[in-house]
Amino acid sequence: MDPGEAAGPAACWSEMDHAQKLGFLPQVRELRKIRRLLNPVRPLAPLLTAHPRWQEFRSWERVAQDLP
Repeated sequence: MDPGEAAGPAACWSEMDHAQKLGFLPQVRELRKIRRLLNPVRPLAPLLTAHPRWQEFRSWERVAQDLP
């Protein structure tokens, strides 16, 4: 899953009812895993701006605030 794919379900997560959320359960698990993986990198962000995957991190950061 890339940040673009994650943005759709993440944006409407709070508006879904319980049955709809159950339908997205596999994706939710993956999104939560991604959110947990971002946490240790945040304090290092100022040191990583020259890293080749920095833009990918920034893309995920924009989506992360809406992740379940």
